[in-house]
Amino acid sequence: MEKLFLEKFSEICGSHGITGCLCADQQGLCVAANGDLTNKNTAEITRLYHLACTLDPNNGDKPKVLLEHGSEFCCWRVSFSRPITTHWTWQRVNL
Repeated sequence: MEKLFLEKFSEICGSHGITGCLCADQQGLCVAANGDLTNKNTAEITRLYHLACTLDPNNGDKPKVLLEHGSEFCCWRVSFSRPITTHWTWQRVNL
């Protein structure tokens, strides 16, 4: 199980344009982090994502969250979910 998890995590981290990847449980505990996303970001990202889900609870799609910081825009979305963990990917976006 752990080997499959690490393989999938590495695959996502190596995807084109991905600058960070984070895996957290539903309470925001960091399971794995890579790149621009660190375990220091986990609780806040989990909280913001769950808040975004409440904006349109009847929509079956997983929300994408776009953040602006200085001159950079970053987008994060859930790559895949399991009963225990959720993976977020972080990508710099040119708008």
